[in-house]
Amino acid sequence: MLDRDWPAPADLSAFRLDLPGLTVMTIDPGAMTLVTGQLDAALSHFGLDQTHGWPGTASGPSYAIRTGIDRALVVGHDLAGGWHGAFGATEASDALTTFVLQGPAMSAALLRLGEISLTRPSASATFLFAGYRGVLYRHEDALRLHVSRPLAPAFAGHLEAVLADMTA
Repeated sequence: MLDRDWPAPADLSAFRLDLPGLTVMTIDPGAMTLVTGQLDAALSHFGLDQTHGWPGTASGPSYAIRTGIDRALVVGHDLAGGWHGAFGATEASDALTTFVLQGPAMSAALLRLGEISLTRPSASATFLFAGYRGVLYRHEDALRLHVSRPLAPAFAGHLEAVLADMTA
């Protein structure tokens, strides 16, 4: 196999959209770990008491978001990848880009991104946005959306195009 000099991923750390009633930017939420298996054991390991689905609200620097029946994204805790007894872990801090949507027009933005309602609950916070799979949840007074890092530049362009004519 040939070695290749792959380009560095696009740096979206300065990405920001300021629209009427809506601000979209990227943040670094800290360490992220994907866990699979017995979620109760994983939560106990991290000292967390629950996973949040949609539209549950996470808060603070550490929490867990349910992404499937036996899967969760743990934010704010770093853990080496591998098997940890009853659950497996994959370090994901560099795998995801985190977009934050904030402002009174969040509901209108969600309608443009997909058929997602703030009032229709789901145990999982994983959604499909125009072909982009992401993890979407409330965090305090904002929405956080994690997208696969290699797809993040294209998703940022999608956000710019879909939200360009937003009004408050």
